[in-house]
Amino acid sequence: MLPRFCVSDRDGALRVPHAAARRAVEEVFLACHMAPDDAKNCADVLIANDLRGNDSHGASNMLRQYVSKFSDGSQNPTPNIKAVRETPATAVLDADGALGLHAGPYAMRMAVNKAKACGMGTVIVKNVGHLGGAGYHAEIASLSGCIGQCFGAPGGSIVVPPFAAEPRFGTHPIAWAAPAGSEDPFLFDIATSQVAGNKLRLAARLGVKLARDWITDMDGTVVHEEVDVPDEFYMTPFGGTRENGAHKGYGLACVADILCNTLSGIGAGFLTGGGGLMFVAYDIEAFVDRPIYNSWMDKFLNGLKNTPSAPGEERVLYPGLYAAETKRDRLKNGIPYHPEVVWWFSQIAQELNTPGLVNAVADLPELPSTITEVQLKKWSEGFSGFLGMRSMSDLSSTSNGRAFHQSPGRWSQNASNAESSNGGIQRSASATRIKILDGSMGRQLCLNGMPQDDLFRLI
Repeated sequence: MLPRFCVSDRDGALRVPHAAARRAVEEVFLACHMAPDDAKNCADVLIANDLRGNDSHGASNMLRQYVSKFSDGSQNPTPNIKAVRETPATAVLDADGALGLHAGPYAMRMAVNKAKACGMGTVIVKNVGHLGGAGYHAEIASLSGCIGQCFGAPGGSIVVPPFAAEPRFGTHPIAWAAPAGSEDPFLFDIATSQVAGNKLRLAARLGVKLARDWITDMDGTVVHEEVDVPDEFYMTPFGGTRENGAHKGYGLACVADILCNTLSGIGAGFLTGGGGLMFVAYDIEAFVDRPIYNSWMDKFLNGLKNTPSAPGEERVLYPGLYAAETKRDRLKNGIPYHPEVVWWFSQIAQELNTPGLVNAVADLPELPSTITEVQLKKWSEGFSGFLGMRSMSDLSSTSNGRAFHQSPGRWSQNASNAESSNGGIQRSASATRIKILDGSMGRQLCLNGMPQDDLFRLI
């Protein structure tokens, strides 16, 4: 995480114990009508990201988006996830509008099981929402003696190809995770855009500028100077400009879209508005004895971190080392959240008004007395949620070359204004298009094949 995105004591960071944060997040998901086990597992994904320092994909940014998507019916909190095509080594799942962090852990564990049987396993998920962090899912495989790979190709369009005036991709994340022996594991998790989209929300919250070549104006012209986060913009591929290698990020985004969307049969995201995910596991023992692998992996990682540093630089890191060190610190000292995040929890608790959520939020730290009315007004305007950007909120895809917005979702939960005495997001009696089996399908999917000790290692 670049220093400009980190919440520091200067920003009034509030340290929240990870158990308290997890409980609050879980209660939000429950208020959105998720089954209890699904809510717990989805909360684990977000808190795992926060513990590793991947704040852009933790509770501070993603949770409010998920609440919005459940509320407008664009995502399904109680999906019937099922395999629609399967071989011994592969599968295609229809997620029935689930969030990616809901369906993803099951899909990766399914890929691991296939890898144990066939040497490699690949599972593609279609009709699915935001992944919640590719690295988390790749790490599921590494905890099971595999090398994990995860690609995502969301349906929204915000990233422009080099030289283009209009976007054609989401930030299309890619990740790999590999276990080691005694060294901290390898974990490489990036967006194929120049910067992850949710880091721009962090920048808005912290009031810091965006670096040059990260974004374009609405005509596709790359912005070559540091600027505050504007209300409307597009993003550049990894590399920023053609001279700096934007064709590489562009090509990787194409690969992710082909593997996740075209190969699943739903078509490119910018053509259909659909989104897909791919999960791959490579069983290490199918290629090499594990002790030999561990020995060479430790030597490799140790050699990287002990590479002599350049003048003025403190040390050399390898992918995953900073995340492991940050996790140890935050497990001990709590997760640093911006005060705005704690404020948001208090607001959503009032809005959803479920007893569990109200009680959970009551255990979070109190806001400092130094918070001003100006700050509260800024927060209430939602500057750190969707930023007023059509391309980062409900932009779904393009039609005839122009951007359009998604209509109210298939799983609409607000078809009536009837209030529920139990609180939570309001659902109508007509919202019966989803096959709900008391949440049992979701529980089976989220818990299948994951020992509790390994689950704790993830979080």
